[in-house]
Amino acid sequence: MRNFFAWLLVIVGVVVAYLGVRQVWKSHAAQQRAAAEWSREEAKPKPPVSAPPPALKKPERLLRGESVGRLSIPRLGASLYVVEGSELADLENGPGHVVGTALPGPTGNCAIAGHRDTVFRQLRNIKVGDEVVVETHQAAYHYRVSDTQIILPTNTKCLMPTPSAELHLITCYPFYFVGNAPKRFVVTAPLERVENIAKQDANLNHPPA
Repeated sequence: MRNFFAWLLVIVGVVVAYLGVRQVWKSHAAQQRAAAEWSREEAKPKPPVSAPPPALKKPERLLRGESVGRLSIPRLGASLYVVEGSELADLENGPGHVVGTALPGPTGNCAIAGHRDTVFRQLRNIKVGDEVVVETHQAAYHYRVSDTQIILPTNTKCLMPTPSAELHLITCYPFYFVGNAPKRFVVTAPLERVENIAKQDANLNHPPA
């Protein structure tokens, strides 16, 4: 009987390890595909720098699984591709924009979720003052981390509308917990500025009427 339980523990350990490696591999492969797609889009002709910048407007809604943009945290060397949707199937492809929150843009609260053991592992090292950039093919939105907090899953304040443009990054916590983590780690970053496709800066905390 003792040998049976010993072998059972070994089998369970192997299965858990396999599932973990599989998740990491699927996420990495999806991010590689997203990077290739991003590069193809970026290679398309852009308006000349001398052209007037496009009017700032609220982004349109996306279909689940569509590309939202590229999320970068320069100090951590992180560069991730965000998809629309935050269900388990969506998060296997990378960070997911939480449906119902604002898309990256001049107004509203944009929430992005990701797995702590794959794409958002680096959030364990994020600090207040770090820059977070979300790029679309129209603009680059520059946020500045103002706060990090640990909350219960029932606390949904980070998903609520905000009077000014903010970004919330959400992942499970503790980072090294085995199994379903009991808490959430949330990064709050207000919008600092926007850089449009013509590389001309604009302050989006006060969007044009």
